[in-house]
Amino acid sequence: MASTTEIELTGPKSGEDAPTRVLTIDEPRRIGTLHPEYPKDLEFRAKWRKNVKDKEEHTEHIIEKFQWTHNEARGIIIRDKGWIQPIPGYVVCCCNNSCQDVSIILGIFILLYAFYAGWYAMTWYFFLELENDALWLFFGLFIGYFLTVFATVFSGYVDSEALAREEEAREAAAKKATA
Repeated sequence: MASTTEIELTGPKSGEDAPTRVLTIDEPRRIGTLHPEYPKDLEFRAKWRKNVKDKEEHTEHIIEKFQWTHNEARGIIIRDKGWIQPIPGYVVCCCNNSCQDVSIILGIFILLYAFYAGWYAMTWYFFLELENDALWLFFGLFIGYFLTVFATVFSGYVDSEALAREEEAREAAAKKATA
């Protein structure tokens, strides 16, 4: 009877608890992904490429159905001149942008600063009209905002804790059932 030797793989010591993974000596070491179906995906891709190379009938039918070239079927994407292709008729104006791009960027900046100016004008108006009451109103809105953020974060924490407790209860029940 052959015994298997276990090897424990751990990450670099960073002062934090890192998850460990125990592999048997015969298990392939595919480190670098957490995708649970990764080994099956690798096997499928290897089989697909072999079938394309051997011109297997079913694979050829799929290639013909989707009108792929053999390079595309093998996963090779051929580009004329790299990934980024120039747009026909694109005239560079400034900083590798066209005049249309520059005007869009400037227009968005103008809208942003117009919003800021409107916001500050509105707060100045409220301050002049309501005087010190405006400061209390702004302070109340400030407190309301932070209470809303606190309630959102706290409710997320409570939900995640409840889910963790339910998971622990399920695991404990499963251990009791198997014992």
